[in-house]
Amino acid sequence: MNLSITTPRGFVLLTCLLFPPFIHSASVAQPTAPTSSASRRILVVETTHPFELREFTPPLEMNAPKKSTAQGEKVNPEETLRLYFEALKSGDYERYMSLWSKDSQVLMREQDRSANRSPEFWRNLWSSAFVGKRVVLTHWINYGPYVLIQFRVGDLRADKSNENLLVLKQESASTWVLTQELRNDQFLSGWNDPSGRIRVPAEVLLRQR
Repeated sequence: MNLSITTPRGFVLLTCLLFPPFIHSASVAQPTAPTSSASRRILVVETTHPFELREFTPPLEMNAPKKSTAQGEKVNPEETLRLYFEALKSGDYERYMSLWSKDSQVLMREQDRSANRSPEFWRNLWSSAFVGKRVVLTHWINYGPYVLIQFRVGDLRADKSNENLLVLKQESASTWVLTQELRNDQFLSGWNDPSGRIRVPAEVLLRQR
């Protein structure tokens, strides 16, 4: 079963994957010679994801971007996100796209072509989701070379329906950009799990589904 939070494009899709303890396919080969009855077992292979978590105290308001030079406007993740949310609220699609890494822009434009989505589609979505609403940053996560920032829209009380993550990376000494490079990383859906553990089936089992 997939439990998903659907969000406007530009956000990481947070998906919690819940799997049964054993995945059995009717197509699995069976022995022709006599055997004992099958005993079902699980091998757990752990991959650790060290990270550092900080909380903005108080939550950081995302107001209009500060006046800055073209070179320095994305000098840190917070300033990049100020520009990002300003682009969403103003419906500036090209400005929004320019805040992503080049590889991410290629991926996102290809996804839009495949889904027949125009810039106007996103402008309409952003208008209903952001215009006139307060946006704050709540958490900062250092994860390898990336910075992940959790934000909240509208009601500032903690509520999974109005929280999401954005992922940034440093392109140069004075430039931070948003990136889609972690879109398939399980860390994004599991970093805040109280148990500190998530379990997913091996890739070979997923291919059978």
